[in-house]
Amino acid sequence: MKFAETHLRLSISDMEQQLCRQVTRALDLPRHLRMERLESRLYIDEYSRGSDFSPILLEQAKLDYNKVQSLHQIELAELSRWGLDAIEQLPEYMKICYMALYNTTNEIAYKILKEQGRNVLPSLRRVWMNSIEAFMVEANWFSSGHVPNLANYLENAVTTSGSYMALVHIFFLLGEGISHGNVKLMEKPYPKIFSRSGKILRLWDDLGTSKEEQDRGDNASSIPLFMREKNLPSEGEARECIMQFIGNLWKELNMELINSTSLPLPLIKACFNMSRTSQVIYQHEEDSYSYGVDNFVKFLLLKPIGM
Repeated sequence: MKFAETHLRLSISDMEQQLCRQVTRALDLPRHLRMERLESRLYIDEYSRGSDFSPILLEQAKLDYNKVQSLHQIELAELSRWGLDAIEQLPEYMKICYMALYNTTNEIAYKILKEQGRNVLPSLRRVWMNSIEAFMVEANWFSSGHVPNLANYLENAVTTSGSYMALVHIFFLLGEGISHGNVKLMEKPYPKIFSRSGKILRLWDDLGTSKEEQDRGDNASSIPLFMREKNLPSEGEARECIMQFIGNLWKELNMELINSTSLPLPLIKACFNMSRTSQVIYQHEEDSYSYGVDNFVKFLLLKPIGM
């Protein structure tokens, strides 16, 4: 990788403009680590600038993209349709949250029961309870001023990032390759590919929100923990360490893609896509190709490609 990167950088000045853009972007972050659907949108623009593109292929790509976008819009409408009854025993600020969680979880469980004949409500409840317990751990750290070690922080932070909760729901909603054996994996300890993808999400989150966390007095964040445990003199060096850590986690994810036999491929792809999406959200200020998360959301969900 170092050999290829060094010689590509030396060759950029001799490349024609379109190839130069593609190589520069790949050197910034390889396509394998980028969000697939967003890359499709950006590459359609890139492809259309070439002198030798196929008009039929370009038209089909745009039609496909716009069709999938319309499906995403339908899903968004479904997610935003909740109007809710009060739960009197809860404080006011929790009523809507609780009812949204209760209704959504039960509706998902009913949908899966109807389509697959499988009662997954106990599994969904368990993963939500795990998430709530992990939030309580963070709340106790915050209120007591306790600073955990890096390993304990990351173990808990993968849960509070929502990684396990999201992937367990995805596993059942996809409904592909489900067996008695892998259903048992949808509880603690979760599969390693879940935790590795979740760590990438959490580390990108910390890289993108560390200032806000420090301003509100949050002691548990990976940057200060790296600085303390690795005896690093500056935040910049801690960030470099975290980037190396993320790179190693990606190598481990790639091995899971090659070696995993117990989990269905669509679920493995979901783990990869979660890791890719976290980079898009939290590193957007450094991305020279586009203009941030707002534009990415518009590309993916709101603005169809003109034909």
